[in-house]
Amino acid sequence: MTPALIAHAELDSFDLDQLDTAARFAAAHDTGAVLSRMLPGLAAADRAAIMARTRFAHTAVLVFPPDLEVLTRTLAERGLSAGAPTPSTVVRSRLADRYGVPADSLNVQIVRTPVPSPDGDPRLLEIFALVGTAGQTRTGIAAAERAAGYEAHLALEAANADTVEIVGLRALLLHKNRMHADGGGYNSHEHATVLYFRTTAADRPYQRLELHVAGQHSSVLAVHCGVSHDAPTRLLRLMTGAWATQALAATATLGVADRLAAAPGARVAELTATAGLTVDRTCALPLDFSMIELSHSVVA
Repeated sequence: MTPALIAHAELDSFDLDQLDTAARFAAAHDTGAVLSRMLPGLAAADRAAIMARTRFAHTAVLVFPPDLEVLTRTLAERGLSAGAPTPSTVVRSRLADRYGVPADSLNVQIVRTPVPSPDGDPRLLEIFALVGTAGQTRTGIAAAERAAGYEAHLALEAANADTVEIVGLRALLLHKNRMHADGGGYNSHEHATVLYFRTTAADRPYQRLELHVAGQHSSVLAVHCGVSHDAPTRLLRLMTGAWATQALAATATLGVADRLAAAPGARVAELTATAGLTVDRTCALPLDFSMIELSHSVVA
């Protein structure tokens, strides 16, 4: 049996197809083409703003080789050269949270390989490889991830963006293009922050988009990850949005913010005395304030 046949037998056929599809996509698309396919309703001015600050950097897939040697050999068969592996922190954490297993029980490595691109711009195939996890846990994770494709994505890199630019890019993707926050993280091994976005549109080549930024951007990341994006929570916000509006109007009318600014840490009884309210009514405000904060995070 030839080495090629051995490699093919050891790496699942679904994973092989994912690798091939991702490599072909990276080789056939430039930044403009990615924006057209992922954000088809993008206004010309917004498109120009995104293209001026980002570039299409990579396609990404999650695969489950028995070891990195098999993955390296499989890539070599396709004329692709695997770079040195880097430990994953973000995807490893996402998998651990998703399946309720300790993060340190998962060995997730990032392997990158350059692929040719139509515009000559450096382009990568980014491979998340879950290796060395045997038994039912690995089998169950692999089956669920292959079925759902939770980690497959395209990435826009904003190499030198500052906080203002990152916030602006995030707003364009979330609010003008109806994508949803899908978590993110900071990889200390690479000193890079990633923000993930997800679309529910069925006609997109990938359901997820990554904004990859050099450096650590804790404040933006905290806001992004703090926005719950699951369908039940989005429905709850639609149903209760009027409550936040009413709470905001009530606190403005009563001057609660001014009173708190004048007396930081004031207790409920003190606020009620100055605002002419009953204690019971004021105690209801913290719940409404928390909803206002959630609403603020959505539009931040």
